[in-house]
Amino acid sequence: MINLNLLPPSKKTLLKRQKTLAKVQSLIIYTIIILFFALVFLRGNLYIIKEEIDSLETRIESANQISQSTQGLSLDQEISTFNSLIKNTYNYQNDFLKWSLVLDELADSVPQGISFSYLNLSKESLSVEIRGKANTRDNLVNFKNLLENNPNYSDINIPITSFLTKTDLDFKITFKFQEQNEES
Repeated sequence: MINLNLLPPSKKTLLKRQKTLAKVQSLIIYTIIILFFALVFLRGNLYIIKEEIDSLETRIESANQISQSTQGLSLDQEISTFNSLIKNTYNYQNDFLKWSLVLDELADSVPQGISFSYLNLSKESLSVEIRGKANTRDNLVNFKNLLENNPNYSDINIPITSFLTKTDLDFKITFKFQEQNEES
């Protein structure tokens, strides 16, 4: 295959530059066209948004006028609504069991070497079920005694099978607690 260079190198580079310039010019023209359409699109959206804002401002003004004319009636309604909310809150608080007090007192009763794997608190029966692990039998007996000596706990029940081994005891304890209503 024979290659003939009919153009001198200077003309060849000039042609390459002209081709590159033509590509850059067409890229610039395409970019300008795209930007023009984007500008037209955004201007249309701007017009729509302005119309929506004007509409909302009109609605707000009319709502303010209506609220000013019925302010006396709405104030009575707001007061009665607020009073009913306070009454509902008061009733809810009277029925509410302060779990934090129960859990805080229980946490204070747990000696070293006792860990819980399951804790169930029942508001309906005011009972607690705990499953866990004790490092030694003495730790479990100590925990049971602490629960029995607490005046807020009653009916403490630990199955005798929980005491079969001396170390690494799996246990289950159930007991009842008294509802506490004082603030801490």
